[in-house]
Amino acid sequence: MAQTRKTRPNDLDGVTTLSRLTHAASPFVLLDGRHRRVMPDARGEAYVETVQLGPWEEGSHGDPMHKLVMVLSGQIDVEGTGGGWLVPRNHMIFIPMGRPFNLRAAEDTTLLVAHMGPGDCPWPRPGCWVNGAEDIARVMLRYPLRWSGQAPRDSEAASLFLKTLATVCLDWFENPRMLHIPSAQSEPMRRVLLYLRDHLAEANLADACAEADLTARTLQRRCEEEFGLGWRDLLREVRTMRAMELLVTGNMAVGDVAKAVGFLSMSAFATSFTARLGVSPSAFSRAYSPEG
Repeated sequence: MAQTRKTRPNDLDGVTTLSRLTHAASPFVLLDGRHRRVMPDARGEAYVETVQLGPWEEGSHGDPMHKLVMVLSGQIDVEGTGGGWLVPRNHMIFIPMGRPFNLRAAEDTTLLVAHMGPGDCPWPRPGCWVNGAEDIARVMLRYPLRWSGQAPRDSEAASLFLKTLATVCLDWFENPRMLHIPSAQSEPMRRVLLYLRDHLAEANLADACAEADLTARTLQRRCEEEFGLGWRDLLREVRTMRAMELLVTGNMAVGDVAKAVGFLSMSAFATSFTARLGVSPSAFSRAYSPEG
């Protein structure tokens, strides 16, 4: 069974791609779950609620219901035994029932949380999944908020709508895995992740090898074994993840984001970002930033 770690104020020092790398370089330790904010109530029936957090963290040995969490403001970090996800504004994560997880929320984070019965939503994936929240998802997740209190939630309309929501939400996670960093299993790979955290803009294979004290061939093999990605794909994934985070804030120009994550030209950044996500950095920013 996973160990439980008590919450400490200095644990809440940021919820970012860089802090996700820090957590991925450390063994999974379950956070304190005695005082939780993101969990289903005792009734065990489907419902949607608004949850305001931040800074905050909690752990769960695994909840009895599926959870669909959409971030309205701020961002969250959701960590499982094999890695974790950064979920920025206007994105959502599906957390299956029974999965141990830690959840950390940045300051001023607001969530929409749909608790769904496993029988209404047979989840076909091995673990959590993240995607952007399109307009239809934003509308459908807000709609059940009109049913608050026991009697409204027991209505036939509420029950039918929530079953429909549980069914269609599966279609919202057909994308390739994104915003995910797998956990390191060995000391050299932990050093690689911390190297990326501290040197993302200028990261390169030679310096990563020196940091891990491995040859290039061995580092490539270890990356494949522990992360399921080669070095180049791992670097692209982390840079894309950080770029998504920065673009969603709406505080940086696309060119500045490109430089911050290690691209020497806008064209190279746009090509890499679009190849991974199917949308340009500018279009992504328009769709998911606060003004989007």
